[in-house]
Amino acid sequence: MTIGRRVAPARASFPRRFPKRTLTIVLIILAVLVVGFFAARDPIERSYLQWQLGQTVGGDAAIDGLHHGDGATILEGVHLQSKGGAFTLDADQLDLQVVDGVLHLRAHAPRVSAALDSVQGDEAQRLRDFGGWLGAHALALEVQGGTLTLARGAGATQTLAFENATGTARLDADGTFGADLQLALRDGGATYPIVLRSQPADAGAADVQLTANELPLTPFSALFVSDRLALTAGVARAVDLRLDAGGPHGTLALADVSANLGGVALHSLSGQVTVAPDGVGATLLTGAVGAIPVNFSGEVHDVHSWPALLDDGTPDLRAVVRLFGDVATQPAVSWMTFETTAPGIAYGQYGMTLADIPRAVSVLLIDPAEPTLRFDTAIADDHIISRGARTSQLADRTGAVAGVNGDYFDIGRTYEPQGLLMRGGVLLRGPADREALVIDKHNHVTFAVFRMRGAVVDGTRRYGITQLNSWPLEDTTVITPDYGADLRPADGVTFEPLVALGGDRYRVVSALPATAPIPAQLGVAFGPKANRPLPRPGDVVTMNYGLDPAVPDAVAGVGGGPLLLQNGEWYEDPKAPAPAERDVRWAVVALGTLSDQSLLLMTVDARHPERSMGMTRPEFGDLLRSFGVTDAMALDSGGSVTMVSRAPGDAAASLRNAPSDENWERVISDALLLYSTAPPGTLVTVRATPLPQARIVPPGSK
Repeated sequence: MTIGRRVAPARASFPRRFPKRTLTIVLIILAVLVVGFFAARDPIERSYLQWQLGQTVGGDAAIDGLHHGDGATILEGVHLQSKGGAFTLDADQLDLQVVDGVLHLRAHAPRVSAALDSVQGDEAQRLRDFGGWLGAHALALEVQGGTLTLARGAGATQTLAFENATGTARLDADGTFGADLQLALRDGGATYPIVLRSQPADAGAADVQLTANELPLTPFSALFVSDRLALTAGVARAVDLRLDAGGPHGTLALADVSANLGGVALHSLSGQVTVAPDGVGATLLTGAVGAIPVNFSGEVHDVHSWPALLDDGTPDLRAVVRLFGDVATQPAVSWMTFETTAPGIAYGQYGMTLADIPRAVSVLLIDPAEPTLRFDTAIADDHIISRGARTSQLADRTGAVAGVNGDYFDIGRTYEPQGLLMRGGVLLRGPADREALVIDKHNHVTFAVFRMRGAVVDGTRRYGITQLNSWPLEDTTVITPDYGADLRPADGVTFEPLVALGGDRYRVVSALPATAPIPAQLGVAFGPKANRPLPRPGDVVTMNYGLDPAVPDAVAGVGGGPLLLQNGEWYEDPKAPAPAERDVRWAVVALGTLSDQSLLLMTVDARHPERSMGMTRPEFGDLLRSFGVTDAMALDSGGSVTMVSRAPGDAAASLRNAPSDENWERVISDALLLYSTAPPGTLVTVRATPLPQARIVPPGSK
């Protein structure tokens, strides 16, 4: 035991394996790492954002610098380019900040260029995806002094340039777009202000309204790559368009526009245009080709994509342009009018004077592939024997949108058509020994000299059917209630009414000698040349009949003639009706087919010395051929020639040509008509073109 020894207090000490010097080094390293991390954060973030932006645009991205300030990420020297170079963005500075789920993007002097037909439709979705990566569900954009350049096709030499873009815009996750932007269209040394501003919509969501007092149209040629349209002069005034999720709608006024339209130079085009999400319309556009006045009116509703519209128009717009080009290149044209009648139908009318002989021509160009369009015939009183009716009356009664008169007929007496008639796929009258046409459910036309085929069979006896609903007769004829009148007395004729038993089986009711009038009903009439002996009352017979050649899925047919063109050449029809009219300048009407399967209905007026003096059949054939018609058949000519169509803004079809019976519309037998299931137009509410000075015969007169 040691007394008086002091014990020293315990002292902290590090294990020998971790000396104090080591700790000092660790702390220094940690400090360096922390400082280094914060010092390197901006370059790391810049590299990552640069990669993410490249993924967003599907191409390349470059960021010269990145730093933070006022709660925002600030990017300097930004360059974005989509794959292929269709879209590029350059900005001196972009400020990014996410607040309450909204990505706020402030762009200082951004310069954007885009080739509209090359930028993919998912670019906007990619941008929203980028915002989602940053934790945002909407994009708010503020632009300070930006420029926008648009073109068709990457690397295009012509561009549509906007500058001085200033203001704000917003894009929500549901696609809703809002804006309060001002910019200017650059045309040479001048600029034209444009305002984009959100406006409350009827449904509650905001639309964007685009307004401009005046915009030159020549710069917009940069957006058209088709050679069908090139704008060379003119302006759009009082531009007022609303842009929503469905597309644009509003109005603008064209003034003194010059354009190359379908290879034809058109100038002084002026008038009001209405725009809808799916189309455009104009009550009346007036212009000129040289000194020749031109009118356009109507509307189309087949715009499925506005960028695609810039590429190649739409089927209905192309049809009007095509018809305009065909007419404008005719010799000695003095005036032209063009309309859209319904989807798949373009209407034109024009005048020309050759060798001091005036002619007025009306044309319907028809797209048989249009699914809302069908052909059919209409007949007066819905019977073969009738009081007659006018083409306009038949069109109005059946709801047709366009058409022409039909077959030759027994004028002023029974109004019985002289040849084939089929309506709704049902044969109403058998053919004559001359050309006729039959149209199937695909709107394909067959020209032929049709004949009846079929027979009534009674046991071992066979009676070949030679006609349908034709009276009087020589051989064996089928009569149906469609005949519509008592069968007149006829020597040597026996009529046997039939009762249908199902399928092709019928029972003979009686045998009636035609010595007195007989009510029209289902039955068979046997003439002097029919086989004998005849079926007896009570016999069960079979009966089948149709056309030879057969036309599968036939829906409409009408007689007429002569055949004018065959395989693109004049056809001297040996069975031509009214052969004395061949070389007489006369009113003529025809249906023709073109090599691309399009159809053409054409009329030329006559007996109007100041307006139109008609054509001979060969002259008319040459005219059809100049429009590209390969095969064509005429219908009833002279005073019967009538064309009807629904004028833009009208509810029903009306007479469009000037008939030759002192301008009176003649009572006829039947008509070949066009029907449309497409909704009526909504953009044009006032008739654009006055009808010809044609008087309509009061009902009941001849």
